[in-house]
Amino acid sequence: MVNAKHAILNRRAIRAFKDTPVSDEEFRSIIKMAQKAPSWIDSQPGRVVIATGDKLNRMRAVHQQLNADPGIHTNSDVPFVPISEWDSESQFNMTTRGATGPQIFGAEQWTQMKGSQSARLFNAPAVAYLTLPKDYTPWSLYDLGAFGEAIMVAAQSIGVDSIPAFEFIKYPDRLRETLNVSADREFIIGIGLGHADEDAPINRINAPRMDLDQVLKIIK
Repeated sequence: MVNAKHAILNRRAIRAFKDTPVSDEEFRSIIKMAQKAPSWIDSQPGRVVIATGDKLNRMRAVHQQLNADPGIHTNSDVPFVPISEWDSESQFNMTTRGATGPQIFGAEQWTQMKGSQSARLFNAPAVAYLTLPKDYTPWSLYDLGAFGEAIMVAAQSIGVDSIPAFEFIKYPDRLRETLNVSADREFIIGIGLGHADEDAPINRINAPRMDLDQVLKIIK
């Protein structure tokens, strides 16, 4: 197990995983560590369902079929927001700092590569689906964000890679049915877990972060 600094600095979004499975013991260790994340008035509203093995492989096949049907669109519990509707600074980051892929591979190849991997759920051997109660408060979104980051850092600390992605929760009605999740829970994000395929070109992408002085202000 590595220290927290190493885990935080080395965590990155993996878009292509190897077939190597993650054990139940590792899942339990990751989630138990992540439960130390802060929670508003200790409400602890987040729940996790991890899909893996044959169940996830069947879900992956269905996901590919849904993505390939032009008549089917996402009906995600958290509405998809186009880039044009974000604030101007976020739009700038999305279109410049998020342009690493097209710069390396070219726009057309990157679009094809990204779409193919997304449709296969990045070949992740496991996906952790994070849910909140249907009538969650805005504070619960903070809780789940902290919980999700803790999951990824905890995973990195024991050598398990990850990617948080909207792709995992595009079709929540199918997820509720397949994973036996009740209608009073909403799918907020999915986190792919596994081991990076270091030979996959798409894993060369590592989007830069803003300069510290653009993010931080210290007032005395």
